Amino acid sequence: MLRNTGILVILIILALTAAMSAVRDDAHKAVSGNAENKPLVEVITLKKGSLKKTIRLPGDLLPYEAVDIYAKVSGFIETLRADRGSEVKKDDVLAQLLAPELDKRLEEARAQYLAVNDQYQRRRKLRAGDVSVESVELLKNNTESARENMEALREQQNYLTIRAPFAGVITSRNLHTGALVIAGADNRAVRIFRLEKIDTLRLLVAVPEAQVEGVREGTEVAFTVPALPDRKFAAKISRVSHSLDEKTRTEAVELDVDNASRILSPGMYADIIWPVTRVGGEFIVPVKAVVTTTEKTFMIRVRDGVTEWVEVKRGNASGEAEEVFGPLQEGDSIVTRATDELREGIKVKAHAAAAPTK
Repeated sequence: MLRNTGILVILIILALTAAMSAVRDDAHKAVSGNAENKPLVEVITLKKGSLKKTIRLPGDLLPYEAVDIYAKVSGFIETLRADRGSEVKKDDVLAQLLAPELDKRLEEARAQYLAVNDQYQRRRKLRAGDVSVESVELLKNNTESARENMEALREQQNYLTIRAPFAGVITSRNLHTGALVIAGADNRAVRIFRLEKIDTLRLLVAVPEAQVEGVREGTEVAFTVPALPDRKFAAKISRVSHSLDEKTRTEAVELDVDNASRILSPGMYADIIWPVTRVGGEFIVPVKAVVTTTEKTFMIRVRDGVTEWVEVKRGNASGEAEEVFGPLQEGDSIVTRATDELREGIKVKAHAAAAPTK
């Protein structure tokens, strides 16, 4: 009985020893397996590029040139030779004024000039000693003053003919024949016409501060107008203010629009498809390559087969790609599908993935 018990104890000890040995072997194999089976990750080689993105900005179509036409001298409208909608050329006569008081003053000035000049000419012909030099000089000065006064009034009389300062379209007329017009310098003055140049229009757009870096003269931009939803137009950036409005933090930019067809009109609202670009180019990566947690925004860089978290800032995004800013270099290997579960300092096996869509 005791002999059988001893044999049983020995068998149990042998069984336990064999089990412990198997456990040690399995643990060793597990450790060896983890060392050999590194996580497989897809990476891209970091390069700089330009993200193709557009945003919608509102704009206003304005006449290329516009002026309110006032009378330079007061008078009555004798004739009107233009009306709302009239197309005029530079220096075309728009209106003729009458100014009886001005005419009278000019006649008086002319008569005074002739009288003073006659005296001056007769005094000049007298022999020396018969007239003093001072009196001749005085008559000469009086004659010059009278002539200047006459010429000034004659110039004012020329202002009675109102001409177009440039070619364009009369978009409004506010007075009729016979109306008294007050000279434009008077705050009671009423404009006679408004003249606008519309063969070319100005498209005015306020560009937000975040997008002003990519504004370059000569860049072509597309836009639409609600009045013609099925049409798309294009214009080039022509003038940049190079200064931001302190209240709106936007920069005023003007584009010249060819409107020879007259299909567009000043005052129309424009929906501008504004291209967003950066001058020097930035790092463009897949959106899924960037991880944002409650503590940080980062990407995972693989260097010498080991993961490294790199804090970055996000820029513009378009589709599945976006800009990033941070301590990065061209040629870095970046994990395309990053997650905070892939901890820093982990050895990984990397293989190249397709480049991100730009």
